[in-house]
Amino acid sequence: GLEIRARLPDADPLRVAALRNNYGNLLVRRGDLVGATAQLDAARAIYREELGPGHPSVANVLSNLGVVQLRHAEVAEHVGDAR
Repeated sequence: GLEIRARLPDADPLRVAALRNNYGNLLVRRGDLVGATAQLDAARAIYREELGPGHPSVANVLSNLGVVQLRHAEVAEHVGDAR
C-alpha cells in the first residue's frame, strides 16, 4: 500500500504526497478525521520540503486540513447538542 510505496528508495516524493493528499481526502469523507489529519500533514510536509512553503500544492493541502477542522467543529457541535 501507500506506506510501502513511501518507503521505496526510488519513490517519487511528489507522487507520495499526492497519494497521501488523496487518501486524506477519502478519509475525511469516511469520517476518519484523525487518519485524514495524519495523511494530510504528511503530504503538507513533503510538499513544503520538495516545493517550498509558498507552492500551490501546499496551499491545497492546507485547505484540505481546514476542511478537517470544520468537520471536527461539526462533530463537536453535534456531541454538544446530544447532551
